Amino acid sequence: MAFFSWIDWDYETSWEITNGTYYKKTDIEELQKETFENYMRFAKCTFENSQDTDSDIMKIAKNYATSFSVCDTYKVNRSPNLLLSGGVGVGKTHVVACIANELIKTNNITVIIANLAQIERTLWGAKENEKQKLFKALSYCGLLVLDDFGTERQTDYMQEIAYDVIDARYSVGFPMIITTNFNSTQIFSPATQQMQRIFSRIYDDTILLNVTGEDRRKKRMLEQSQAEMAKLLNK
Repeated sequence: MAFFSWIDWDYETSWEITNGTYYKKTDIEELQKETFENYMRFAKCTFENSQDTDSDIMKIAKNYATSFSVCDTYKVNRSPNLLLSGGVGVGKTHVVACIANELIKTNNITVIIANLAQIERTLWGAKENEKQKLFKALSYCGLLVLDDFGTERQTDYMQEIAYDVIDARYSVGFPMIITTNFNSTQIFSPATQQMQRIFSRIYDDTILLNVTGEDRRKKRMLEQSQAEMAKLLNK
């Protein structure tokens, strides 16, 4: 998986620092492979070839990417956080992939996309210096994306990891994007004290975007099934 390679990078020789942010000294394709676990699928996600180019969400996402800024002065003239909320399969990760590809191709910005389960697996059994490298990457990359927040196991341990990751990013003041299936009630009225602590960090300087629509994967399956059935019937 692409995410796990971030723990192995030598920051002194493989990164350069601009305005307090780490930029990888590598080419676009290499950055995409490091960013996307499913490189072949998500490297093709761009604003130019998106079927939802005219939707308000995609317009906001494109403007966010083209005006993206990470500043070395805490929360001054830097891009806000985004919280993408919506049901399963409505296209939240597609929106994130379009933003990531735009940042990689136009500004060579490092983007880490990971879910908390991946982070937990990487931390499990890692040496202390490896944990420090991972949190340094999560804290100082150009953009951190926490994908599918809330789908991980709801244990005290996982929620502590969630708080530590989000707090680390919050502390340095760099932007992040979070995607979640949580609805507005779950976001603004968290069920537990631990989730209240986590969302208290997320609320600050964050734009909430509600992504609506039908499950695209279900729609594609039905369309493909109908097309294949028609082919088989005509043989």
